[in-house]
Amino acid sequence: MSYSNVECSGLKRRIHRSVKVHAGEEFERESPSPSPSPSPSYAIPGPDVDLQGKDPRQSWNASSLAFLGDSVFELYARRRCFLPPKSAAKYRDAVIQLVRAEAQAVACGKLSESGMLTEEEADVLRWGKNAPGTLPKRLERAVYRDATGLEALVGWLFASGRHERLNEIMQSLEML
Repeated sequence: MSYSNVECSGLKRRIHRSVKVHAGEEFERESPSPSPSPSPSYAIPGPDVDLQGKDPRQSWNASSLAFLGDSVFELYARRRCFLPPKSAAKYRDAVIQLVRAEAQAVACGKLSESGMLTEEEADVLRWGKNAPGTLPKRLERAVYRDATGLEALVGWLFASGRHERLNEIMQSLEML
């Protein structure tokens, strides 16, 4: 079997040539080169930020971490809704149901009542609930605060590199 490297859209691929099949036919089969090793963790990779051992709360305010947490939460929601295959409109509708402030407020309540949060995580959740922000007209203040608190917690876990803990929390919320 011979190999050749081919540049294809910026990605090097190794093409296996002269692969024999049962009927004696030949065909070409592509495989990525080098082959990536499967990851045992399903964590969404974190930001490439060196916090120098500091708590993210020393570098960002609660609103900033909630902004980051909102994006991370949506990635988990999109991953949860991805299977089985559906139309783009159905994906969108399913994700919106999970990321709406009302759904996040319910999730925040579940986390608070479950007792699974550490004291530090509960403190971040409270800190996030008190973040300043503009209240959308359709929401009650308590719902908005709970949703923002959950987003700040998710953003804080993500920024601090606590991906396993983030996965545990998202799994308890049935987002994995």
